[in-house]
Amino acid sequence: MPPASSTPLMDLVGSSQKTELLLKGGHIGLVVGRTAAKTTIPTIIEFLIKQSEAAE
Repeated sequence: MPPASSTPLMDLVGSSQKTELLLKGGHIGLVVGRTAAKTTIPTIIEFLIKQSEAAE
């Protein structure tokens, strides 16, 4: 999805706990390719850990 299409969605999400991660690549490559191992998955894990700590 082009950033011009996805970025406006950030303003529509009601939660203040949100992160926008802009990456080049296709949908599948973001979760199974090199980008997934180096960027996508670690970023998701970091976000979830922060949310878990905030909930404690």
